[in-house]
Amino acid sequence: MEDTIMQEIKKQIEFILHNYTTMKSEVQVLEFELNRSTTSLRSETIESTILSHSNQERVSGSHLCDKTANIVIEHVDSQINGEYHALRTLISNMCVEMHRLEHYLSLLPEKEAEVIRLFYFEGLTWTQISKSTLCAPRTMQRNKEKGIEKLVRYYTILDRLDAKSLDIRTKVRFIGYIHEERFMHCMKLTEKSKAHGVEPMLYILSGCNELWQVGVETFYSFESGTTISYADSKTALSDNGRKLLRLAYHLANSFDRDNIVYILRDYFPGLEYVHLELAIEAIKLALFPGIIDES
Repeated sequence: MEDTIMQEIKKQIEFILHNYTTMKSEVQVLEFELNRSTTSLRSETIESTILSHSNQERVSGSHLCDKTANIVIEHVDSQINGEYHALRTLISNMCVEMHRLEHYLSLLPEKEAEVIRLFYFEGLTWTQISKSTLCAPRTMQRNKEKGIEKLVRYYTILDRLDAKSLDIRTKVRFIGYIHEERFMHCMKLTEKSKAHGVEPMLYILSGCNELWQVGVETFYSFESGTTISYADSKTALSDNGRKLLRLAYHLANSFDRDNIVYILRDYFPGLEYVHLELAIEAIKLALFPGIIDES
């Protein structure tokens, strides 16, 4: 049943991708026609009403003072408002759908997002995409499928939220969906050998893009449940990256809650906001272990 639903959602996403450029053009046309028709209809009504009552009562300053004319104008305005709101709702819905797709595409890895844009938005063939990206057509087709699979997950994340996952968000804040996905993946790998302090350490490693790109296995052995000393000579880390890594090691190996003030003073000065948030949430995990139940 779930597979059938996911397939239907995938078809819907592919339909939107196929029609994205058309939708974008249609929105521009509809907005133009909406503004043109409402402005034109009202001005024509006012003009015709004024001309038909040219011999009627007027006041100084050439302001129309005819009750019949005002009633006609109000009637036209009511018609315009009804049509306007109906069309405005249609345009708004189309814009929301396009913005949603654009946002989710921005979350994909660049290679996957690029091939989706080239294939669906620019209408290139696989041969043309291959020449543009210098990659084999099969590789680009795989990237497209991977990207669409991720889009399906993004589109269904709200439907997949349950009481348990919502409870997690009340106890610890993730930087974003990708951070949470990385963290939960790491937690599953620690089921066989879960060491004390591993949760806050993996929270930092999965939340800092710089450390994640180096590789979690570079810093932590999932098999033995122990941290691995990192040599800066392999890949130079930024100051913030080094501070977060030191904090991650400290929380995993020798966290002392009695020295929390020292830890705050030692690690936090100079940290950027996102890194600061990671550090604070990780220390919360260390202070209150077990608040995330990944089982």
